[in-house]
Amino acid sequence: MKVLANNIDLIYLRNQLLENKHQRKLEKQAKVLIEKKNSLVKLSKKSIEKQISYYKNFEELEAEFKQHQVANQKIDQIMSIERLNDEIFTYKSSIKESNKYFISPKDFSENKTSHYHIRLNNLKKIKYEKEDDYKWDKLNVRLYTAAEWIAEDWALKNKMQYHDYNQVDQMSPQDCRINGINIDVKTTLGVGCKRLKTYYSSKGTSYENEIILGITSLASKRDIIGTSEDYSEHSIHGIFDPSVYKNINLELNHFPVSTKLINACYFQPLQNFFNRQPNFENIINNYEDDVLNHLIKTKKSLPAIFYLILNYFPKKLDSALKSVLPAIHYDLIEIITELNTKDSIPIFPHYLANHLMNMIHKKKTMDPQVINLIINSISLFHEDQHKYVNNLLKLSTVLPKVRCKFHSNETMKEMDITEGERVQGPTPTFYAQCSKDPTKRTTIITHSWQTGETVIYGNKDIKVCDYINCGCLTHPDRRVFKQAGLRFGRYECKKYGHKKS
Repeated sequence: MKVLANNIDLIYLRNQLLENKHQRKLEKQAKVLIEKKNSLVKLSKKSIEKQISYYKNFEELEAEFKQHQVANQKIDQIMSIERLNDEIFTYKSSIKESNKYFISPKDFSENKTSHYHIRLNNLKKIKYEKEDDYKWDKLNVRLYTAAEWIAEDWALKNKMQYHDYNQVDQMSPQDCRINGINIDVKTTLGVGCKRLKTYYSSKGTSYENEIILGITSLASKRDIIGTSEDYSEHSIHGIFDPSVYKNINLELNHFPVSTKLINACYFQPLQNFFNRQPNFENIINNYEDDVLNHLIKTKKSLPAIFYLILNYFPKKLDSALKSVLPAIHYDLIEIITELNTKDSIPIFPHYLANHLMNMIHKKKTMDPQVINLIINSISLFHEDQHKYVNNLLKLSTVLPKVRCKFHSNETMKEMDITEGERVQGPTPTFYAQCSKDPTKRTTIITHSWQTGETVIYGNKDIKVCDYINCGCLTHPDRRVFKQAGLRFGRYECKKYGHKKS
């Protein structure tokens, strides 16, 4: 029994030692944990860049604080900005989708269906000399009636008051009234790959003139009316209100407010004009300078960053833009600051296009990557606005390659840049004007009347016309059943134009 008692004492002693050892280990772990938490608390008070420097990346830093359940306001701020950025992206995507329509006359409201048939019947009363003219007018009626219905549909979907002036007067100078504002609905006319001039006002716009709702229209072919293919594609460009420009102290020397031709860059989103922007949820009370500066420096979540700066921290705008823009684009700082001060950021696409045009005429270098970064960060750009701006950027990059068709050693240093009438159209047209003979021009960028593509000097398969007196750009036949060797040039070109083809 004595041996058994001794064994029990030894087992107890061993267990006690193990328990003490385990307790010391737990105490040591607790001490290490407390020290770790204290170090993280101290770290959380340092700049966000300093915090990240202790880890591989921000994600590892975030995981460390989350694991040890230590609060870090700077991490919370970054996470808030990232969530806000996702919200902005989702919002922009929803606007892009809501701007698009694919419709047939059966989609029209009862009111618009009635207008459509009245207009078609009125055309039958006109004595046309050419059947072709009648077909074009039918298509025009089809597309602009669809555009008017889209204006109605958009307004009602957004729970806005809508009145149709055409219900009483088909020739009314304004087409509708949305939330008490008189609107003239205008559309472009496009068939297949061919698009005519963009929005046209016979009298020209002015500060006192009508407010224009621009909607692009495109049909697959001219003779769709009444067939199973009677569908058309449309996209809302937005609102052009000349009165918005009254108090803005910025010059628009290339794209004036008072003009007969209006391109996509003139429009601001309907959501902005009618104050239908969302209330974003992921915004907190405070964002520290070092957090904002870090995200600007790393170019992360810039749409959210600039949304916050433009709306909540305007004093930070100048320094933020200087951190993003190279010196060659510092002129944009004055533009963006002025527009933000006047609550007019939605018309930034108009002023950006004008800024780029100024640089093109001065033959200055541009940074396409930075411009696209600004486009995605500062304002809501319609895809056609983005496309127009990118065509201007392409023009800038190709200028050093341009040579005069009529004098091969003559570069853009000697030549002037001239604009075609299509500078206001969906694709701008520009020429290099010969310094020795101003009547001769070499095309730099234009729109193909045959395929609808943008044709740029020096691009693959693009050649300068070899006809003696023509400097247009030619491109190969890209149709499915193409003719070998067939090329297309300017519509009026005697060798590659419409009549020759």
